[in-house]
Amino acid sequence: MRSYFFFLLLFTRFAHAAPPRQITVAQAGKADFRTIQAAINSLPAKGPLPVVFLKNGTYRERVTIDGHPGLVLRGQSEAGVVLTISQANAAFRCDPANAGRWDVATLNLRNSP
Repeated sequence: MRSYFFFLLLFTRFAHAAPPRQITVAQAGKADFRTIQAAINSLPAKGPLPVVFLKNGTYRERVTIDGHPGLVLRGQSEAGVVLTISQANAAFRCDPANAGRWDVATLNLRNSP
């Protein structure tokens, strides 16, 4: 019984889930991608998604998140990461059927003139 308990304790110590992989986006310097959209386009259609980490900067791009449920966009800092786009309301779309669940943390989303 004692050896069974020891084996169970040892197994549970190493059975923890690994943290999600992270890919980095930065406009300059060391990064996996230069644009947010390029990082999203590189994601697999199925399976666990990495966290998309955005280094500080102002990203002026239209980002489409379709078919990537569970996606996490995480900014380096709330004041330092800004995602902005100038787009008319008529051209904006949000399709809940394809959006799935995605999360945004520590970044600003802005619509600029």
